[in-house]
Amino acid sequence: MAMTYPRQERATVVSLAACGAHHRLVPAVDGIAEHVLPGHFVAVAIGPARSSALLLRRAFSIHWADPVRGLLEVAFTQRGLGTQQLASMRAVEELDVVAPLGTPFPLAPHPGPAVLVGGGHGIAPLIPLARRLSDAGAPDVPFVCGAASAVRLLGVEQARCLSGRVTVTTDDGSAGVRGQVTGQLPA
Repeated sequence: MAMTYPRQERATVVSLAACGAHHRLVPAVDGIAEHVLPGHFVAVAIGPARSSALLLRRAFSIHWADPVRGLLEVAFTQRGLGTQQLASMRAVEELDVVAPLGTPFPLAPHPGPAVLVGGGHGIAPLIPLARRLSDAGAPDVPFVCGAASAVRLLGVEQARCLSGRVTVTTDDGSAGVRGQVTGQLPA
């Protein structure tokens, strides 16, 4: 019988590290990672549910998927009780995940020029999209990456590895150009 997707699975935490204002979580999700496309996300159960704040799953954009090793990477910011508990997890602990969820980005058979624009966690799904565009023969894909401040930037180094044209913006001017990502589109 063929497996259907999305799937609910127990995932083992391989690594969890703070990176600026974010945390990078890498769970092993054997049997799921090979079905992830750019734009998909994962829903993670945080628990055990000792309070009503932990009843609902938390959704995170998938920043990277390694189908060979069965790994995913998500980035999140510690804001409330659920992400605080997630940030305190250790390698080898288990999570309950449902993935892949959402609608992946549609891609033309022969993609033309594109500019990828995102702020904060909105950059996460653009990294695998840029890889997919490049694999499909798209020319160098420029990025405009932004955040409220330098410590909140996400994925800039990965974007620079994928493109020779990366513009960084921060609302407070602590990195790159002061302002929002949309202000850089005319340039």
